[in-house]
Amino acid sequence: MNKKTLIRSFVLVAVFQLVILAGEYLSSVYPLWTGKPAVLEIVPLDPRSLFRGNYVHLDYDIADLDERVIDEMLQLKTGAVAYVHLTERNGVFRANNVTAEAPEEGIFIRGRVQHFYREDQMVSLSMHYGIEAYFSPREKALAIEEKFRAGQQDDFAMAYAQVRIASSGKAALEGILWELP
Repeated sequence: MNKKTLIRSFVLVAVFQLVILAGEYLSSVYPLWTGKPAVLEIVPLDPRSLFRGNYVHLDYDIADLDERVIDEMLQLKTGAVAYVHLTERNGVFRANNVTAEAPEEGIFIRGRVQHFYREDQMVSLSMHYGIEAYFSPREKALAIEEKFRAGQQDDFAMAYAQVRIASSGKAALEGILWELP
């Protein structure tokens, strides 16, 4: 192999890696640039991880769904993509309906099925949307945890996630709100 071919091969591999990295970055910020704003109800869980850094793990009201929003004919497998149609009520977006196909219109969020169970009249669905971790500096993560602890002692621990949802249903987390805008 001559020197010219070796240099071309090296440049081609480097450009390929940069394209992959740029694609990953762009797919994660695309909803922030083009998405519609939505406020979702959350319940923070764990503030830190030695491997992932300082973050707050968020559990969403729209993550665990039941027969009120799941059609009786819908069947989903673990790992499948599903779409949760959202309806705004009092400034907060809540689950209205779940489908296996992307809807033509309206605001919806795309997620992966973590668990789907159906027996007789009972149906339960757990979803993962990719916005379950809010990364922040250590002090801010600890402050969020403390604020929730204080609120839980007073039987009030309401927080909201400010997200942007792209037209494809992909969501990106912008921040945590303690009051509705």
